[in-house]
Amino acid sequence: MNLETAKFTVKDFCAKVKTLKVTDVIELNLVIDQLNALNYLNFSGDCKEYGELLCDLAKMISPGNDHMLSKFCCLLYFSLHKQKVTLLKPSQEYLLEFSISSVNSCADWVCSDALMALSALLESNSDYSKKFKEILIGKNGVLTKFLETDYDDKNIQYNAFQCLYSLMKCPGENSLDADLLDFCFKNCFLILKDKLRSNMGDILVLKIFITSLKCLQYVFTSKNVNVDNFGELLGTLKNLLFYGLPGQTFTQDTNLYPTLRYPETSQLQESQSESDSPYPKLRKQKKNKRRLKKTPQKKQTNDAPSVEGDGCSAVDASEGIANLSLSSSKFFPETKVRSSSSDSELSDAENHSSKIKSLQASLRQNAYLVLQNVVKVSDRKIIFGYWSYFLPEHPVILGLVSSPNIFTTILKDPASQVRLGALTLLAEMLRGSKQFLIHADGRNARHLSFTSLSSILATMISEIHRYLFLALVSENSSLLLIQILKCYAVLSENAPYCKLNTDILLKFVKHVKTYLNHKDIQVRVACIAVFCSVLNSDQIPADIDELMLSSDSDNVVNGSNSIDRNSSSSSAVRQSPWIIQLCKSNILSEEPLPIKIQSLQLLNSVIGKYFQKSSYFFEAIENIVLFCLNNPDTSIQLHGAKLLDIFGRSINIVTNAEVKKSLQPLVSALWQSVLMGSFIKCLTNDDVKTLQSVCCDCLSTLSSNDFETLQPKQQIMYITVLLGLASDSNPNVRGAAIRCLGLFCLFPSLNQDATFLDDVSVILIKSVEDPNVNVRFKASWSLGNLSDALFVNKDLLNKEISCKVFYSMGMACVRFSRDCDRVKANAVRALGNLLNYIPEQFIGVKTMQEFIKESCEALKSVLSSGFMKVCWNSCYALSSMLKNTYLIEHCDLNLNEVLSCLLKVLKSPNFKVRISAAQALTALTSREHYGNLFPVIWQDLVSALHSTSSDVNFKEIKHQENLHDQLCCSLFQLAALTTPEDIAEVKDCISCSQEVLLISMWKCGSRLSKEKSSVVYNTIDKLNSLKNTETLRDDPTLTSLLDILNQAHIAFCSQDVS
Repeated sequence: MNLETAKFTVKDFCAKVKTLKVTDVIELNLVIDQLNALNYLNFSGDCKEYGELLCDLAKMISPGNDHMLSKFCCLLYFSLHKQKVTLLKPSQEYLLEFSISSVNSCADWVCSDALMALSALLESNSDYSKKFKEILIGKNGVLTKFLETDYDDKNIQYNAFQCLYSLMKCPGENSLDADLLDFCFKNCFLILKDKLRSNMGDILVLKIFITSLKCLQYVFTSKNVNVDNFGELLGTLKNLLFYGLPGQTFTQDTNLYPTLRYPETSQLQESQSESDSPYPKLRKQKKNKRRLKKTPQKKQTNDAPSVEGDGCSAVDASEGIANLSLSSSKFFPETKVRSSSSDSELSDAENHSSKIKSLQASLRQNAYLVLQNVVKVSDRKIIFGYWSYFLPEHPVILGLVSSPNIFTTILKDPASQVRLGALTLLAEMLRGSKQFLIHADGRNARHLSFTSLSSILATMISEIHRYLFLALVSENSSLLLIQILKCYAVLSENAPYCKLNTDILLKFVKHVKTYLNHKDIQVRVACIAVFCSVLNSDQIPADIDELMLSSDSDNVVNGSNSIDRNSSSSSAVRQSPWIIQLCKSNILSEEPLPIKIQSLQLLNSVIGKYFQKSSYFFEAIENIVLFCLNNPDTSIQLHGAKLLDIFGRSINIVTNAEVKKSLQPLVSALWQSVLMGSFIKCLTNDDVKTLQSVCCDCLSTLSSNDFETLQPKQQIMYITVLLGLASDSNPNVRGAAIRCLGLFCLFPSLNQDATFLDDVSVILIKSVEDPNVNVRFKASWSLGNLSDALFVNKDLLNKEISCKVFYSMGMACVRFSRDCDRVKANAVRALGNLLNYIPEQFIGVKTMQEFIKESCEALKSVLSSGFMKVCWNSCYALSSMLKNTYLIEHCDLNLNEVLSCLLKVLKSPNFKVRISAAQALTALTSREHYGNLFPVIWQDLVSALHSTSSDVNFKEIKHQENLHDQLCCSLFQLAALTTPEDIAEVKDCISCSQEVLLISMWKCGSRLSKEKSSVVYNTIDKLNSLKNTETLRDDPTLTSLLDILNQAHIAFCSQDVS
């Protein structure tokens, strides 16, 4: 570039071009050459002028002048792709049209340049991509012929795939539709299959492969891709995973078939032996046989544990064999995906070889990225069927080697980015795999005649652990170490270790622990995260629990695979476990923030799992909580508050009375220290909304006794703050505060405070209009608690709650009952309480009559909800309403409609709904309220009793007895209201069902409680009094009914005697 050219500006070039004509070919060539020579020109301030300049130049290029067109296309590519010039929309659109027409009309030798320019324009332009999609890759699209597998010119084909990639990369506001996705998938997949066995040394073929794989990455971000042969896709991608890897060859058949079947049952019985497995024989893969080659042993790094001398080198022969058959990645020189060698440093042959290796590594990396996306968008059950092709399902056998799998890359690929891709794929495959791995069982010996699914899965888990260990001890890269530890974390969350060999997890914990002192901070964080995953698993054997709670950390470091249960002295028991000491050291010292936060998360897992055993290390945890809440760093405060929340939740779910009695004073003392300290500062920190919401959650776990031990001023302070936070701008804070107030409504010291309840009711009524559904859900739940408080203390609060407040609360519940199912379930519960509690003096008020009618309509309408919790809560609410005799007698309610709706629900497939409906149907205390529906209700109750044993769903079997007993009790209650006229109405029903009723009453009586037995006695006395009347003295129907009810009485007495 000469100095004179450098002095020109964009405006100078624009002025010069405007003076030229189409016939001034020499001058136009000179201008384009000069623009191409401006290698480092900054066009950012002249985008409009430069775009106009390019458009003017495009207009000046005459058809057929391919030489000038080639130069101009190079200029476009250079400006947009290299210099990142941003053009305005009019210029972009015109240049796109120009480039497309140029591709159609230019000579073959220029076509590649035109496609490069088109690719750069598509990459920088997403707004017009939809407009040109059909023109480019439609039925007769510009790129279609170049993308076909039999197209000869590989350079043109490569640039055509680059255009396709640019189009996929920048889809604009509207993503690719299904037809175009299928087109892209079809062409990219066909090119991969067709050229898979091409010359591996052809650079253009490798570039086409890489670009096709990049396109497929975007294709498989959508679930709408139509894949006809999923096995063929996986087989092709599997071959590409090892493309160019030393010692690997391609299989001729790329079509894979599922070899594992996902069991239809929810879980296998733990006692099931392999011979009893429902899947005894599985399809086997053909294995290639070749001799093993010994590889030299490598020196271990200082940060990684040694394979030898760590206490487990002699565990089994297969681990030693694996060291021979699978050499680590450091046996090969490290290959970067991008080569940085220059031509001056290497000869042409060396430079070509280096470039080939770099492209092959990039191809393998992109193949892994495609496979990751395929796994993400595919059904996990389908992917599970192909696990055997990617994961080891057999232990290593001397003299044989399995077909290549993911661990072939992890241990042998020289490119670190490819190994990282393989580890990421492994983590993605294992994520969410608990539904499959739960069937693994390695407690029985593996049979030679057949292999069960449980045995294969157990072997897979064992082999994955072993290979990950080999990778762990051979890697130096911190990034890869972190990913290996992430794989460990995902695996430990999903594997059922309690059904496997205990040594697997013991060795795993031992080896991972050596990285807790690694020089890289992120490796240490990942290592701590692994222990979090182990503790969060519910499939951990007892030996691991003891190891985690051991006070001697050397048990893990020195390779002790078992714990001596009798070696702990009384002084050792009082010492904190090593894991608590580790967390305490990390949190209270000057460690980096990520270490502290991850250690706090580990403490959350420890407390969540071992809270009932925490008495001897409770003091250490208490010090950590107080340290965190007083720490100036808000992220430390946040995780300290989460730890406090775990304490509160854990003590509330303890069922062992002795354990709770020993821990409750410790938790109460912690609460007193916290609430009188800096907790209020965290709660009122408006700068960190997440901290405020977590603090509200903490207060939600506070017991009423701990709250009442606070001084009155402190109680008022916390209540005032919560009432303010319930109107916060952040929905998470609002929801947490509202939920906390709902729990406070149940505290004995607050549920009789009319002022507090009134303040809470105002907050909850306002929440009906809240735009956030989670806030409305928590408000409806709190409203249910508030209604419970009013119901429990109705005698005390009867005069203190105004009619206006009561009406507002009721109408809020009605509006909540029209919300989503989650909100409805709580709203109808509150409505039932309010309709049962409503003071008698309110019922005559006109507005209250409207509320009662609207409530009744709302409860009837939600009975048809598909969400079962809404249905049974609605039945329970109607039952509460029907028990309010004063309301029934003084309100104009259509009881026939209410009872008819309940009769429909009595046929629900859900037994809990049927139980609630049966309770509601017999909630009325007066015969006249049933009207002419009495015999209908009797008939339907008897029919429901018949169906309890005929249409039982497996999921409902646990509620079968309760439903049977409730139907019998409902018949008792209904029989107590029987009149002489009713006996004649139910005559046929009793005579047809006498045998079933006799058996049912006997079963019910044998399970009857003393409280419910009084209902049977009263009913029998009432019927005996009817029998003494002249009209029914010798009535056979009444006699049969008494015989039926006496069965329950006799069965109950027999139970009493026995």
